[in-house]
Amino acid sequence: MPTIGPDGPFLDSLFSVLFYVVGSFGILANALLISVITFRTPTALRGYRILLLNQASIDLLFSVLLTLSQFRYFTREGLTPRIPRLTMTGWFTFVYYDLGPLRHTPPGLQLLAHCLALNNLLPSFFSTPLSFAYRYLVLVERERPTCIASRNLKIFALLTHGAALMATIPYAWGAESHEYLQEQVQLTHPSYNISDHVLYGTNLLRSPHLFFSFVVPTLPVFPAFLLTLFFKSKTMVYLNSHRDSMSPGTLSIHRRVAKALSVQSTLPFFFLLAPVSVFLVVWFCQLSVPLVEYSLFLCTAVIALLNPIATFYFITPYKKTLWRWFYVATGRRRSSVTPIWLSMSNSVVVLPSPSHRKSRSNNIL
Repeated sequence: MPTIGPDGPFLDSLFSVLFYVVGSFGILANALLISVITFRTPTALRGYRILLLNQASIDLLFSVLLTLSQFRYFTREGLTPRIPRLTMTGWFTFVYYDLGPLRHTPPGLQLLAHCLALNNLLPSFFSTPLSFAYRYLVLVERERPTCIASRNLKIFALLTHGAALMATIPYAWGAESHEYLQEQVQLTHPSYNISDHVLYGTNLLRSPHLFFSFVVPTLPVFPAFLLTLFFKSKTMVYLNSHRDSMSPGTLSIHRRVAKALSVQSTLPFFFLLAPVSVFLVVWFCQLSVPLVEYSLFLCTAVIALLNPIATFYFITPYKKTLWRWFYVATGRRRSSVTPIWLSMSNSVVVLPSPSHRKSRSNNIL
């Protein structure tokens, strides 16, 4: 296949490595966070555990899907990909093919992975405002009844997953045939050799209902952020007005959780809205910008990596548990390598401390 400029193969290899690195660390961080939440959640955060598990599970699934798929698109004259590409053969036709680990699977599974990764953004966006709302309702319920109980917010978290699933189903039903997509690509990009690739994709003009699938994972980012700001201000005002009636430990946990949620709520603006805005400019202008083509989905993978890092950094009990597990793991590895002069002896020699030896010598003198 043709390449653009001498940096084509270099960018292919570079961004493929970045996808694997970011995705692998994202999988590891979220798996550790799920383990810590499950087994080491303190009493003050016990009721909040379900929402924390919800966010960590979303990020874990997102990291796995992006690591296996490594989506990439190109507009006019594309680069030879080492990772999956999205070909825009027209204003409203999107064609995908995978060159990552999922390329060996049927095209239906490849399209399903793409749909799940795209629509998984919806529950991720609403996870933060739901968490802030839960913290606020838990605090207020101690004084007066509220219109919505805090435990009912867990049901709202399930509803976001249901909405994402409803957006995924029509997207999969609107998949075009391989022959049609191949014809469209050949008309627009006759220089591309795509005979060895299984194409899958959609045409929004032939299937207008697919606009719903594109709007669901992107548009809610604005109301979700506004809800986050609203419940954050409510929570902080309550904590400041009731700090004398709370123990220092409880107040510290509430403040640290609020900081973690605040950081997580700003990540989509830096790693999603900015790349999507650049993508829209490239889309409407029909340009070919290799860095944008590669980095669109890579930036979204960074969100799934930074979310658990923010949780570990701000929530002290989880951070202490993580370091404790790390010390135990490294200690076991060190103790497994025993010097030969100790392994040949069955006895254990306990040496006295320096202060004990000094006091004993003084007694002798």
